[in-house]
Amino acid sequence: MPSLFRSSDRTASPSPRSPPPSSARDSLDSAADSPETPLLPRWTSHKHAKDWEDSPDEGRERTFLRPARNGRPRADGRPYSHVVDLPTSPRSYNATLRSHRRQARLVGLLYSSAWLCFAGTCLIGAGVLGWVGHFLWMRHAAYATAVFEKPMLPRPVEVEGRVEAFPATMRRNGTEAEEPVAWRLQAIEDELQARFDEMGLPGMTTLPCAGISANDTSLSSRYSALRRTGPSEPRQGETLLALNLYNSEDVIPTLSHALLTVTSFLDPSTVHVSIFENGSTDKTTLALAHLAAALTALGASHTILSDPRKTNWKAVDRIAQLSVYRNVLLSPLERDGASFSDIVFINDVYTCPSDVLELVFQRKAQEADAACAMDWRPNGGLARKWNGSVKFYDNWVSRSLSGETFRARADILSEWRNGVEEIFDQPGEERWKERWNRGLPVPVYSCWNGMLALDATPFTSTAISPRYDPSSPLSLSSRKSWRRPPPLTVSTPARFRSALKSPGECAASECKTLAKDFWTRGFDRWLIVPSVRTTYDHDTYFHPQLRRLSSLSPPSTSQLTVPSPLSPPSPLPSDDALDPSERIPWWDLSPPDSVVCYGWVRGFHVDLEWLRGTWERPYSFIRTIIQR
Repeated sequence: MPSLFRSSDRTASPSPRSPPPSSARDSLDSAADSPETPLLPRWTSHKHAKDWEDSPDEGRERTFLRPARNGRPRADGRPYSHVVDLPTSPRSYNATLRSHRRQARLVGLLYSSAWLCFAGTCLIGAGVLGWVGHFLWMRHAAYATAVFEKPMLPRPVEVEGRVEAFPATMRRNGTEAEEPVAWRLQAIEDELQARFDEMGLPGMTTLPCAGISANDTSLSSRYSALRRTGPSEPRQGETLLALNLYNSEDVIPTLSHALLTVTSFLDPSTVHVSIFENGSTDKTTLALAHLAAALTALGASHTILSDPRKTNWKAVDRIAQLSVYRNVLLSPLERDGASFSDIVFINDVYTCPSDVLELVFQRKAQEADAACAMDWRPNGGLARKWNGSVKFYDNWVSRSLSGETFRARADILSEWRNGVEEIFDQPGEERWKERWNRGLPVPVYSCWNGMLALDATPFTSTAISPRYDPSSPLSLSSRKSWRRPPPLTVSTPARFRSALKSPGECAASECKTLAKDFWTRGFDRWLIVPSVRTTYDHDTYFHPQLRRLSSLSPPSTSQLTVPSPLSPPSPLPSDDALDPSERIPWWDLSPPDSVVCYGWVRGFHVDLEWLRGTWERPYSFIRTIIQR
């Protein structure tokens, strides 16, 4: 490689302005650097030091060009060179080295300090976030069960006076003991439908309901034991049809058809319709006024009330407020409760008259205390588009005899499953799953499910169930039941209540608490009827899965009958769990040891069993709890 300096320049005596001579080791033209070669030249001679220090170049660094080895030449033919900055004196070299070391120590100190600050900040931030999370969780837990106001006491008023009465030709002539009402029912429904049409409401008979009337023979033989057939065979007790409604103008026509048909079939003199509406902003109140006029024309007694005031749901205990509203429906029992034998609660659902009668029939035929329908809704979210199934609705209230919910409570894939097949699909539910798959009535611990028929005795008396009363006139076979502690005798009839402030009780729904009170009194035979369906929208009632479920064990093919008190007891069914008999073998069953409960909370929550689930006894042993 050509040198950048001439040989004469190397042998010339050093000038005062040139650096002192160095050994060949420090020469710019020396051989390739070895591991011993220092990064900067080492000044071993102090010759000419004075001249060097006194030179005008002192205090600044000099630049030397070092030829680049194995480098390609530049465009002008000259090779590339490296620029090397050298200190001007040994003193400057040592000062620079010390400065570099100080800078390195300072950088290391700053680096370590930065990491310490970052770690400390993370710890402090984690502590702050933990405190904030704990604070918000405690505030949420306190807010979830906080009650800021007492339940609003309703001030109900009658609504029938707001509309004109039906024509006198449609009204019942009370002088005749047994006046046929089938022809008047059709005329009354036509008049009521005309009034609904003027209001812009849908039709009354849009569901595929089986024909039920006093002159219809298709199902009259099955339900004949429920109706009054003459003075020589009077019907035992009256029936209370109870409904709570809110903004229900779309479903009122369908409910009106069911109420009028059932009332006409059972005999209007043995039916009382109790409806309470509060805070509705649509045409619900006016539609109920027309329904009240229709019931008056049919000859049925009724208590149809309305309270226009709004409910502040954010300030009250929701369960306590709903209990107050449901207890308004029971006001007819306070006047003449001893005359009632059946109570049917109906939500704002789509249902048929045959569904109502089937529940009352199953309760009596199975010698049960409560019989519930099954309420359904369509799948929600994206699953509604990709999986056109249905979902069981009232999973918060319903419990099987194993104490579990009918379907998994916290299942993130629940909306994507078949809603009919997932019922009783949990471990330990095999026996109930078998009856469910055949469409047969299934014994349960509690239910509501949009509509249920109840024995009126717990609402009108403080006595325990006759099955546990030694002085009861029931036959020995009818008194057989499962093994359990003796029922409690209470001081007041059953009513809906809230358990939020009750020590030792889970703040469940007022419907589930009612089931617990029934069990405490010994009325512990509850069942669901898969063939009876209720829905919260019109189209879901026609869903193919629900129609198939109802066809598994239709009432038209059933051999079940209502036992008469004078008839001999029916033979006991087989103990085999797969026995095809429709009758439930109550004597072969066992009550649940404990029942899971998910208490009411305000706001967003996730019902994980390990987080919110509480297992409690299926009935009370402490008298003060049930008397509260």
